[in-house]
Amino acid sequence: MSAVRPDSSEPQVAAPPGCELLPVDDPAASPVPVKDLPFFLGRAGDCNLVLRGEGILSKHAKVRWGEGKYWISDLATYQGTYVNGEPILEVPLKDGDLIRIGPKKLSFRLVQPAPRAGAAGSQALSPELSAAVRAHAAGKRPSVLLAVPWWTYAAAAGSILLLSFGAWVHAKREAARAAKIAPVTLPPVKLVAGESLFVEILLPEYKGPEEDRKVSVGDPVIASVQAVPDGVVVEAINPGETKVDVRVPDLGPRMLSVTVSAPPDPFAAYPDLRGVPALGPAARVELAKTCLELGERHDAGREEVLAGRWQALEAYRKAILVLESLEHKPSLLDTARTKFDAVKKDLDARWEEHYFQMVQSARIGDRIKAQEEARILLQLFPERNTQRNSIARVYLDRLRK
Repeated sequence: MSAVRPDSSEPQVAAPPGCELLPVDDPAASPVPVKDLPFFLGRAGDCNLVLRGEGILSKHAKVRWGEGKYWISDLATYQGTYVNGEPILEVPLKDGDLIRIGPKKLSFRLVQPAPRAGAAGSQALSPELSAAVRAHAAGKRPSVLLAVPWWTYAAAAGSILLLSFGAWVHAKREAARAAKIAPVTLPPVKLVAGESLFVEILLPEYKGPEEDRKVSVGDPVIASVQAVPDGVVVEAINPGETKVDVRVPDLGPRMLSVTVSAPPDPFAAYPDLRGVPALGPAARVELAKTCLELGERHDAGREEVLAGRWQALEAYRKAILVLESLEHKPSLLDTARTKFDAVKKDLDARWEEHYFQMVQSARIGDRIKAQEEARILLQLFPERNTQRNSIARVYLDRLRK
């Protein structure tokens, strides 16, 4: 990540002091102050904060000041912008909010502006010290120590002792609080043998290296766990259930339960393919040809029925699944993959176009148009277990309120 001054035609406004973005992906990274508004984030070199990663567009998001608070806006991106795990169009920011853009995570923080040293110094001068300064300027060079009354030093010494005692009491209280921290139970994880998963454990208070976190697994034959920034990576090995204990210095343990199941039948998701394992090679090739023909029929009517593109994609996916089950892969497998890739590319382009129209319509207040675009997105990806279907349903539910 790097911060540069943008070369944007959008008018720049002086930002209120006391705002910065802290990259949480890199513990050694320094906070990036938000000095100019609007503050752009994205891949482009003229963004205030340049972010590199998969799914990050040239100008992905924008931070602005308005109505007495900071706001973050998603600039109609395909991947979206998330605040505290929720997709957003534009929301106000609060101290401590977690912003995710592609794989990058940023912590929004409000900081107090530092007082001006010159102003504070002039107010702190007593009349006696001011006289001593004037005399020194005139060349008389009196003793400043003698010019300041003794009670001034006594008051300063008392303040130092009081501050030291307050710091000692605070340290004692923090130590007692750390000793009484209760374990935090994380949501359970369910994996299939051979899979791996990143489990996010956000610990903004902990600034030390991940190596200092003690990770223990109840049964390492079932799963292995490795500490990484902002969480752990769980790798499923064999079916069973086990417990994971992640202990963080001064913050207490995080408890995680992991359930590993056996790999499912690759044809279980498709009822019409459950008899494939009993078929011979020639019968499987004929079944794959039938799937390809079905996909081509759906593909031919793509302009009339939006859902037909998804049905064509699923038909080609079935053909690939059947052909990959053969010990000797036929050339027909390359044909099926080529058709599958073409339909997927078309679906991706259509999704990006209608997603942009939905976001823009919602931004200008045209809720009817935005709802219409959201329904088109649901037709493009009708399966509820897909990520894009979930995104479209979230936006449609919000637009209906």
